[in-house]
Amino acid sequence: MLLQAWLLLVLYASFTYSKVSPVNERCVTAVYTACGYIPFATPPEVPRGFYGSRCQNPWTVTSIYAAADVFCDPSERTAGFAQLQYSCQQFGHVDLIPRDALAANLTEDAISRMRTVDYGEISRSEPVDYPVLLSPSFYHRTFRTIDTWEFEVWTHSAYGWPQISAQLLRYVADRTGILSFANIPLIWLFAGRNNVFIWATGWSFATFNLFHRHIAWIATIQAVVHTLLYLILFIQNGNAWKKLQKPYLFWGTIGTVAMILVSPFAIEWFRRRTYETFLVLHILFSIAALVGCFYHTIIFEDHEYWIWLWPAVGFWAADRLLRVIRLVYYNLHVRTNVGKGIQYTQSSATYDEASDVIRLEVIPGSSRLQPTPGQYYYLYQPFRLTGWENHPFTLGSWSYETGLPTSRIHMSSLAKDDNAVDVTQVPLLSDSSSGSRTPQEDVPSLDEPQRLRLVFWIRPFDGWTRQLRQQCVQSHGRTLDTTILLEGPYGEQFPLWKYESILLIAGGTGIAAAVPYIQDHLARCSSTDEAESPTRIQNIHLVWTSRQEAFVREVATRELSSALARDDFRASFYVTSATAARDSDEGSTLREELSGKAIEVGHGRPDLQALVLSHAHEAQLSDCSAAVLMCGPPAMADEVRTAVYRTMRQGYQGVRYIEESFSW
Repeated sequence: MLLQAWLLLVLYASFTYSKVSPVNERCVTAVYTACGYIPFATPPEVPRGFYGSRCQNPWTVTSIYAAADVFCDPSERTAGFAQLQYSCQQFGHVDLIPRDALAANLTEDAISRMRTVDYGEISRSEPVDYPVLLSPSFYHRTFRTIDTWEFEVWTHSAYGWPQISAQLLRYVADRTGILSFANIPLIWLFAGRNNVFIWATGWSFATFNLFHRHIAWIATIQAVVHTLLYLILFIQNGNAWKKLQKPYLFWGTIGTVAMILVSPFAIEWFRRRTYETFLVLHILFSIAALVGCFYHTIIFEDHEYWIWLWPAVGFWAADRLLRVIRLVYYNLHVRTNVGKGIQYTQSSATYDEASDVIRLEVIPGSSRLQPTPGQYYYLYQPFRLTGWENHPFTLGSWSYETGLPTSRIHMSSLAKDDNAVDVTQVPLLSDSSSGSRTPQEDVPSLDEPQRLRLVFWIRPFDGWTRQLRQQCVQSHGRTLDTTILLEGPYGEQFPLWKYESILLIAGGTGIAAAVPYIQDHLARCSSTDEAESPTRIQNIHLVWTSRQEAFVREVATRELSSALARDDFRASFYVTSATAARDSDEGSTLREELSGKAIEVGHGRPDLQALVLSHAHEAQLSDCSAAVLMCGPPAMADEVRTAVYRTMRQGYQGVRYIEESFSW
């Protein structure tokens, strides 16, 4: 038993001693540490960086060898320079200049004629381009500092702390600081639009943005705990004010304060009302936090904590670069065949006061863009004072225009242009005997110039959307020809075609998420290649609520007119504005505009719980798979989500719920 106790004691002693550097290395360590405080000029051929200066600068290395000859014995020089050579190779990826290469300047006579310097004697603004010799006081001051540090490390490992409270404060403070740093790369990665995990998982940007916000909150709390606990330690030691005057602690405080200030300006209430202000403050405070973290940990020689910071810089730079690439790729196209020249994005915005919606039509400069349901784009209006601002909008509809592109787009002409082929107008079946065209004949010929036309519905609120509305109002016919740049596409298409019974629920401009899936269904039904464009959909029910009936009328008579004429599609429209109630005559007029097919136009809000339950019940009776797609205001989305949950609790387990982002 006694032997085991002695063995444990020996093992523990060896473990504690392994945490400190060997005694015979400390002399050379003190020498090169002291030389690090002397501002040597850097010759052009010397590698940049910390270890480039320490290991490859001839004036620095000569000074290290000279001071070691004066203050260290042969065994200390052997052990110390072996350790320095290892550090140069391991951390700096360079070799230490051999002593033989500098022997001419290391003779006794040369060393005796070197300038002797003390700590702080040479200003950093006046670097020296010659070797110097450390003064005895400078060397001993550095050696005692290192020796005391090593002793403290050893005693803490061997005996612990004098007070448990001090130990807990220090350990918790260190760990929360490191954990906060470890979260920084994830914060920056999940904040980017071009996030590799979005591509790998197919999850939405909204999902990763949720991760981004929660991780940021956690990292901020950890940084605050780290700062407060160290402040308590400084107060207990009676040197708080002196400590806080040190640059690295000042920058650490800046970083923590910046992280704290990011949070209140990122809450949804502020973000939705003043998005541009939120964005500017968010970027500025984030940069301040990152810079503060860099300078807070600059005191560590090997910059070991920067491994958490540089990835964040890389993620941010890569995201910005990919944004620029997307902008150039989809908005500019150099034509080398018909109509040679640069083809650029064209756009036109029309504001309808009755519907309080801006209809933005964009013809991308590139023909490579392939629109699909679920896509959204960031829109720029570059020729403004704040042209860098961009806002996300869901793609509402698309069609193809044949013929040579015009310099300006007018809404009236586009609506009546015989050369425009809307994918919603493709018939379900074609009859060659009746003279109707086949789907292939409706598709623009590859020999003719064809342009894709994208439609966005924008509800003007504050900021850029309000300014765009004002520009439309001041333009002739409330139609503005302006330059809009597309950044995208982003978003993933959900495979609704794999389900047989579909319920689409939209609120306001959330109809933009539903119409593309309807267009996709029509295109799949008209396709002659079932293997390439499969679909299992048997029926689609659209439920759309809007404050203005004019908006419902416009979309129903344009983008939805072809679908409303089909037997496998039905729509229920609800107008929620109290002043929008129409009499029965106006309701019949709307039915006439829609090819005589009766549709439901109700006033007030629909019973979403009953609609979802009825949809699931009918699907179960027909032995069909069912899906519910929702896009609308948050309160409406919450209601639909709850309705689907309650429906599934009642035994209708085969219902799939999909929610598209309505706000950001």
